[in-house]
Amino acid sequence: MENCKCKPAKSLAEQVIEYREFVSLVAKMREAQKYRDMCSPEDYDNCSDADVYEFHVDEYLKKMEDLK
Repeated sequence: MENCKCKPAKSLAEQVIEYREFVSLVAKMREAQKYRDMCSPEDYDNCSDADVYEFHVDEYLKKMEDLK
């Protein structure tokens, strides 16, 4: 066991915090998407928050996939 390079398991509290952060991020993304969908084509450049949140959600999902 001394040479084990395994990562220690996350505590339940850490897992709950990560889950809540992810859910919050997805909620923000959905709200930004709704706002973007209501924007006129001329205002679309001002509606880029949805793209930023989508990127962060995608990165989080990739990270979770890599942990499997």
